[in-house]
Amino acid sequence: MRIAILGHTAEPGGAELTLVRMLAALPADGPEVICLFFEDGDIVEQVRALGVRADVLPMNPSARSTSRTAMRHATLELGTRMASLGLFAVKVARWLRANDIDLVHTNTLKADLVGAVAAPLAGKPLVWQVHDRIATDYMPRPAVRLFTTLAAHSPRRVVANSWATAATMPRARGVAVAYPGYAAEMVREEPRPTPSGPPVIGLVGRISSTKGQLEFVAAAARVLERY
Repeated sequence: MRIAILGHTAEPGGAELTLVRMLAALPADGPEVICLFFEDGDIVEQVRALGVRADVLPMNPSARSTSRTAMRHATLELGTRMASLGLFAVKVARWLRANDIDLVHTNTLKADLVGAVAAPLAGKPLVWQVHDRIATDYMPRPAVRLFTTLAAHSPRRVVANSWATAATMPRARGVAVAYPGYAAEMVREEPRPTPSGPPVIGLVGRISSTKGQLEFVAAAARVLERY
């Protein structure tokens, strides 16, 4: 079996780093895996360093940069970008057929959209891996409707990163949960020393409204008032 894993970005985000760890853990005698990224970047090099083939099929920058929040309004610009996404999916379908792919596995939300068009065009089964909650507190309602509708009809299976994520796609077929996990080198070998001062509370993540930095700062102010 030859599996294609699709990702729209090669920047080292959570989904991309999870992919690298997953590829590193695959058995040598398992199915052949080829990664297809929609831009070049650091993750492409990390995948190739594992001995896994990684191709790059550049996507139109405007389509690749369309965020989930851009779907809040049905504007002409958004329609143009979605049309560009559809045209790109046709190119991906050609790549799938040319490389004799048996199964398409998409690793990001934008890759999910492309795969929902490209996989049927190429006559290949599709599996989504979803790292984000499909809910209105995370993305606009039109985007939620689009993804939940596609999840119910397009992929044969959906792999979610948590039960909380899976619960936001109740109509999806064959939902399974696979936690991202850690690589051995990410775990401290020795126990951390006992802190000598007051507790330190931090927030780690890229700067994004969905990551909650503003809520963290507001909460920190209230904690300081009380303690």
